[in-house]
Amino acid sequence: MRIPLFAALALLGLALVAETPAYAVMGGGGHGGGALGGMNSSQTRRQQDINECARRYPSYDSLTKTYKGRDGRRHSCFE
Repeated sequence: MRIPLFAALALLGLALVAETPAYAVMGGGGHGGGALGGMNSSQTRRQQDINECARRYPSYDSLTKTYKGRDGRRHSCFE
């Protein structure tokens, strides 16, 4: 019994997908892929903190990494 070429290729594709780790498909794994590039966990956490501060405080200044408080003074998000 012969299997049509498209069916054989489909089976081969399924076999390859089943053997591919999820991080390889998603571009992560610490090899420069993924949404945050090749950042390590501390860099990723720091970027998350910066994003949270910018979201929380409209007056956040990314150059000084400070925001303007209710007292009118600038405060660091990372004390």
